[in-house]
Order: sequence, then C-alpha cells, then structure tokens
Amino acid sequence: ARRGPLTLGLEEVSPGDTSLAGGKAANLARLRNSLGLPTPDGFVVTSSAFDALLDHQGLRERLHGELERISPFDLPDLSARCERMRQLVLDAELPAEVEQAVRGRAESLLARTGEPLLAMRSSAVGEDSEASFAGQYRTVLGVTAESVLQAYKTVVASKYTPKAVLYRLRYGLDEEDTPMAVLGLPMVRSRASGVVYTTDPTDRNAGTMRIDALWGL
Repeated sequence: ARRGPLTLGLEEVSPGDTSLAGGKAANLARLRNSLGLPTPDGFVVTSSAFDALLDHQGLRERLHGELERISPFDLPDLSARCERMRQLVLDAELPAEVEQAVRGRAESLLARTGEPLLAMRSSAVGEDSEASFAGQYRTVLGVTAESVLQAYKTVVASKYTPKAVLYRLRYGLDEEDTPMAVLGLPMVRSRASGVVYTTDPTDRNAGTMRIDALWGL
C-alpha cells in the first residue's frame, strides 16, 4: 500500500507528485504553485486514501477476484463484473480516518471560499498523461459537506466502468498502476460556463481556438 497523507490542499501538492495526487491535481498544482497562475482553491483525496479504502474489510481482494476474470472479448460478462465492482465500492465502508480527513477538507474549503457547493473530479494516476482518460471517469457536481463521502465513492467507483477498464487494457495499464485520487474544487455560481480548446479539435491545422459555452452552470 502507498504511504502518505490521505488528503492534501492544492497548495501542498508537489507538481511532480502524480503518484500521490494523480495527474489532474498535480497539473493544477504546477500551474498554481510553480507558475503562480490563478487557479481554483481545492484539495485532493490522495492515492493513499484509495489504498486505505481498498485495504479496508477485504475490498481489494473482492475487486481483484472480478478483475482477474475479465475478458475484453466477452462484453456481457465484462459489463456484469464491472457493475458488481462499482456496487462493491459504493457499498463499502470508508475507513474512519479517511472519512474524517475528507469531511474536514470539504468543510474547510467551503468555509474558506464562501461557496456552498463542491465538484468532485477524478485525478487518477496516469490521467492527463499520454493516455488522457478524457471522459472515462465520473465528475459529481453540487456536492455538499454532508454528501462529500458518497460523492468520493461515486468517483472511485467510476474506475470500474466497462469503458474505463477497456481503456486501461488498451493502453496496457495495470490496476495497481492507476490508483484513483479525487480532486475537490469549489463550484462557481457562474453567469456562463464552458470549455476552451487552445487548438480546435475539429480542425487542428486551422490555427484557431474554440470555445463551447452556455449560460449558467
């Protein structure tokens, strides 16, 4: 099992520490801590917390029992096994120290920012690297301090969707090499929201950016 803190504020994340904070949080920390760019406040539930969850009450062995029998050539069986794995995570009891750490970080962040809600996002090890994992894992919006523990498990459970499992198989990534860290960020009460592509993905040679946006959240 990995050793280290169960949670970290983004200001505490070392930019290169993807093994603890995952790709997304480490990249955000680099923008914030090394380059001094304005980024959201936030925290990360680390891969050490993920390991603590898997080591609690035999969850790791039950998940591995399903994973060992998965075949990419038997999609109905893959789907059934993935459904069982996700339910195992959602039904799992979190270790007390993980519960305390995650709830404490959420309450502190919401109080500090004055925002009422969080977004809980995947920050798996290996994510946002050569294998982007774009769209593979869940993001949970509208999270309160009271619902943050279930939201954390929901993001972790998304590691075991059929598309995510097949994606890891395609890139030759082992289960143990891709632990799930989870990033907690305050939600902005936005007038408009969206995404900017620094290179338009529909025409990479056009030399243009692209913004997709809508009014509100």
